[in-house]
Amino acid sequence: MLRFFLSFKQQVIEEYPDLFGGAEGDGVLSASANFSKKWGWYGSVDHLAGGDVARYDSITNLPLRQCLTKLVYDKEKADVERKQLKMS
Repeated sequence: MLRFFLSFKQQVIEEYPDLFGGAEGDGVLSASANFSKKWGWYGSVDHLAGGDVARYDSITNLPLRQCLTKLVYDKEKADVERKQLKMS
């Protein structure tokens, strides 16, 4: 069972590198990476629930890939918007 989980975890990491990519640079994690490491999935669940703790159960019952796809979409959208703001 553990082998299956580790294999599945690696597959998810490879399929969603925008969410699970390693830290860049000299190996020292940024403040953002440290925050993410500390809180793990909590931030993702909170984001998907729109900050509404009453919705956490409904979010955690959704299919994982549906949640990860939404997180990647939101991340890429925010990146595009941030670049547009810098250009203007």
